[in-house]
Amino acid sequence: MMKIKRVFKIAGLLLAGILLALLVAPFVFKDRILAEVKKFANESVNAKIDFRDIDVSFIRSFPEVSVSILDLQVMGIDTFHEQNLLKAKDLSLDFSLVPLFNSEAPKSIKYVALKDADINIIVLNDSVANYLITKPGKDTSGVSFALEGYELTACNLTYKDVTMPLNMQLRGVNHKGSGDIANAIYDLNTSTAADSLTIDFDGFTYLKNVKAGL
Repeated sequence: MMKIKRVFKIAGLLLAGILLALLVAPFVFKDRILAEVKKFANESVNAKIDFRDIDVSFIRSFPEVSVSILDLQVMGIDTFHEQNLLKAKDLSLDFSLVPLFNSEAPKSIKYVALKDADINIIVLNDSVANYLITKPGKDTSGVSFALEGYELTACNLTYKDVTMPLNMQLRGVNHKGSGDIANAIYDLNTSTAADSLTIDFDGFTYLKNVKAGL
């Protein structure tokens, strides 16, 4: 009986130690992760990116690390100077723990979630659109996407294509997608709901403030 109690005591201490480490780790690695976020922003995109802070959790999506970028704003430059592409209260990214301990390991993002976001897409022609912000040439950030899922919660989307011309507005969008998206061939499971959908095409309004779901 004494041995069993001792085993439970040791197990309890180990679990407490692991939990404490998971709680403390975000403070240890926050500066490093913040530096990686800034490096990706500076080296990978032609846009002005700003955010208030980041929140790191080793518990929320364990065994992955969950990083939330708070009050994120992505604004265009040049043709789309100071025009918002994305403004989000919270952009969450889940990725493997390994790159934190091995800088040579690939930084693969496995899950993306947007909360309370305004997404504004503008297309002027086939080669000029405000979402085409990836810098040409080799990506030196080391970040890749191996998505297993993504989610939009309480988001608003505006899509304007002057070549058609088409103007679409979605309000209160909740969308989930899951699957092995990194594979060349995959099954994508999705669910979508929107509080309001408005579509204007070539000067005529086809839908106005219609509740939508798929």
